[in-house]
Amino acid sequence: MKLLFRLTVIFFCILSLSLTYKTSQTLIGTWTLECITDLNTNVQDCLTEDRNYPITLQFTDDGHLGKINGFTTSNKVYGNYELYGENKIKVTQFGGTKVGEQGWGKGFWKTIRQSTSYEFKSDILLIYSEHDTKIMRFSR
Repeated sequence: MKLLFRLTVIFFCILSLSLTYKTSQTLIGTWTLECITDLNTNVQDCLTEDRNYPITLQFTDDGHLGKINGFTTSNKVYGNYELYGENKIKVTQFGGTKVGEQGWGKGFWKTIRQSTSYEFKSDILLIYSEHDTKIMRFSR
């Protein structure tokens, strides 16, 4: 009986560790940024027809560690991220050429670096940032 109890405790400890470090969802795919919304002010900065250069990112990951590659308004970008827990994300590295970045792109650089969590709504990816006070909305 004690052996069964110990084995059960060990099993749940191992299970909880694996859930802590790996999520069941991935961000794999190419995503285009549609809007950045500031939840404190309800101000939205969105992609419009007069913006000739959308922000497009390609995410690749194994459900835990991932890479970002893509383009902002003026630059090629790259980075690394971790997925963990219940839809949590941490961008561990983000960089690029960063030459002549426009307002839309500048705001994105700061926001992506402070990503905290994500969720999917149909074919939309929402990435929350800056203590969940900003939302980046991406579409495929």
